[in-house]
Amino acid sequence: MILAQPFPAYKPSVNSLRFPLISGCIVFFIILLLRPFELNRVATPYFPLHAALYGLGTFVTAALNSLLLPSILPSWFAEKHWTVGKELLMMLWQIVAISFVNLLITHGLYGDPISLLTAIDFLGYTLAIGIFPVIIVVLLKYVILLSKNQAAAGKMEQELGEKQEEAEPASKVITLIGDYQNEVLEVPLDSIRYITSADNYVQVYYVENGKLTSRFLRSTLKKAEQALSGFPQFFRCHRAYLVNLTKVRHVTGNAQGLKLHLQDAEEVIPVSRSLHEQLTSQLQQQKRVAN
Repeated sequence: MILAQPFPAYKPSVNSLRFPLISGCIVFFIILLLRPFELNRVATPYFPLHAALYGLGTFVTAALNSLLLPSILPSWFAEKHWTVGKELLMMLWQIVAISFVNLLITHGLYGDPISLLTAIDFLGYTLAIGIFPVIIVVLLKYVILLSKNQAAAGKMEQELGEKQEEAEPASKVITLIGDYQNEVLEVPLDSIRYITSADNYVQVYYVENGKLTSRFLRSTLKKAEQALSGFPQFFRCHRAYLVNLTKVRHVTGNAQGLKLHLQDAEEVIPVSRSLHEQLTSQLQQQKRVAN
């Protein structure tokens, strides 16, 4: 079902202000040209300024939702749980919030009463204007991102080619040191599958006696990346993941981005969208080393 398919999550940033800005401009022109909410009864030379106030109210409301809600409800907005359905629910909430702000602005400018009936009227107008464009935009974005990332994953699968040989001999041992005294992990380099951050710790996943195991170290992913900086097969593919590219067996893609499937590991590793090209370059380099 398409509503359950993965979709890029909200991440508070400058880019997250794109939707509020576009929404504010659209509301400004709709109010100015069409005069919904029975605003055609209003005769004032300042109506363009009033329309601008509606646009500003829409921008501020949508921006606050986009910037604050992911911080207030981080688990609900987590990317690994974000879907097309959640995106549509978020857009629906934006429409509801904007309609209420429009009601408050109308009350402040023209003295219209605030009641359940007027609130329903404003919500109906706003839904009629916004719901279908929102659905179309979300579904279109999903299809475009899915196609783009699946195509990128297909190219990377070609780069992987035949099963890669190890870039380092099996006897090579790396030492990872934690912040606590005597906190040391010595592990064969080729046994490491990936390292992930967990609060003030990193969790190192490696194969021991034929089984995937893990060890926590009080450290940061940046320190682990520095410790492995001399070994180009290790790549920081995400803010929370450092992977051994020689252990990548498959690359898949969905609307959220690329996913790495590693040998012996069940967890699927996400790739930051900004690192797709760099990952391709690194895989090509690993392929040359293997050959």
